[in-house]
Amino acid sequence: MIDRRLLEVENYIDHVQSDYRLNDLAEKLQISERQLVRQLNNWQEAGYIEYIPGKGRGNKVEIIMKQSVEQETLKDILSRLNELSMEEIQTYIDFPWSSKSVHEIKKLLRSYLVDEEAVYTEYLPSLPESIHPAFIATSIEAQIAYQLFESLYRVSKTGEIKRNLLRYDEWQDNQLHLYLKKDIYFSNGTLLTSVEVRNTLKKLMTDSLYTSLFTIIEGITIVSDDYLILSFKARPKFFEYTLASRYSAIYKELGENQIVGTGPYYIEEKSENSLTLLSNGYYRAGHPDLEKMKLVTGKPIYSKAKQAYPVSAGYDFLLFNPHKKLSISQRRWITDIFTYLLAQNIDFNNVSLRRLFTVPATLPEKSSSPHFIEPLKVIVSEMNKLFFMKMKKLLSTYQVELLLIEWSDLDYLNNHLLNTDADFIWMYEHYQTIQPFKTIDLLTQCKLQEWYAVLPEARQFLKDTKYKPNDSQKYIAQQFVRNLEKKKLMVPLFENNRVIEMPMNMKNIHQLAYGTLDYHSMVIDS
Repeated sequence: MIDRRLLEVENYIDHVQSDYRLNDLAEKLQISERQLVRQLNNWQEAGYIEYIPGKGRGNKVEIIMKQSVEQETLKDILSRLNELSMEEIQTYIDFPWSSKSVHEIKKLLRSYLVDEEAVYTEYLPSLPESIHPAFIATSIEAQIAYQLFESLYRVSKTGEIKRNLLRYDEWQDNQLHLYLKKDIYFSNGTLLTSVEVRNTLKKLMTDSLYTSLFTIIEGITIVSDDYLILSFKARPKFFEYTLASRYSAIYKELGENQIVGTGPYYIEEKSENSLTLLSNGYYRAGHPDLEKMKLVTGKPIYSKAKQAYPVSAGYDFLLFNPHKKLSISQRRWITDIFTYLLAQNIDFNNVSLRRLFTVPATLPEKSSSPHFIEPLKVIVSEMNKLFFMKMKKLLSTYQVELLLIEWSDLDYLNNHLLNTDADFIWMYEHYQTIQPFKTIDLLTQCKLQEWYAVLPEARQFLKDTKYKPNDSQKYIAQQFVRNLEKKKLMVPLFENNRVIEMPMNMKNIHQLAYGTLDYHSMVIDS
């Protein structure tokens, strides 16, 4: 084992004092100069250092480190960590390490010594192959990503945009100046800098599911490690919200398909059927009660009493094509047929579904059927094809023809709605529930945008540079959605809930946007 005093010498000359004398080092190590000289010669013979004595008493000396004593010592300790007693471990933790090495020891120590009471297992139907903010497409991916990564801004519970990784920001003409906080570390111990922010944004601009939102950035200038400037042709509206979104989370690339974030947890282990998250020792907001999480596929198994906690998993709604010539009364009639049939085929006495529509008491009278010049056309998937076949049969009793346009999941992702002649579609989406962000999500991130973002009122809402107070923007956003619902262009159907069974001693459970849970704030009631 390397002498602790040699580690103190390395730390002193590297980080404390570059201009030193023999008596300075002797005083630091609390030994005489004669003892120090003898020790320096011993370390030189062992190949750790090159010692160049000074001339005369108290003169400057030179010590050249021939190897990293800290790294060698750390490697030795970590290789024997599971063999050491707690007293020995505490002794080593008290060594004069750099902050990075201290965290390395504590990180590995937690993986060995995590209290089983502080481990939570969540059972999921499946696990994503990879987790990358720029490619988040499901609620499960969003849930995991929220624990690993953070964005430059965040949305508060009251709907305000707050700085998160930023200490200051300001607009100067068409440029957004961003000043990073100086004490933010990734889970591997490296400092967050402007380089990682630039690299993340460039990835979003060129290779992500959200390139259309970021190609408006015309330039990224790094001024210093904690200061960068984003340039635009014109100041974009709501761009701080874009930078607060889950897909805008900042990360650092470590190698091929390996990234780390600044969030409260990091991935300790991953396999096809399980994912283990461990608390991030570098996270600035403190150590959580819930130190370790295991996300596994399979049927839930609990050894303790459990509580069912419903978590929002997206919304279903009926969406009509605004570019077709169906009247409001025709859309209302179709909606009545659809919702009546839906209520007959889905059990809403279920915690996983929350109905958002009023069920018609009866089917419309045959005599009240509106006249349709052409057959109705609907886009169907494998999941809802059977339902629409029933609807097709029911409509035929009204002498109304329904044509089914079948799309696979891949078709849904790749085909643009404007390139179809469909009259309506049964849609499932995730979006913010707080306005104006709900409407922004619908018009920028959801499939709805393909039919509606091109409408004049949508363009005005998204691009109008005459900024108004936040309440006005909220009101305009609410009115936009209410008008769609009033005209029966958008018909809310139900909220999906993913039911999570948690131990009864788990308290302070908070649900955030997009159905994500804040594991870091959970409290284990002992």
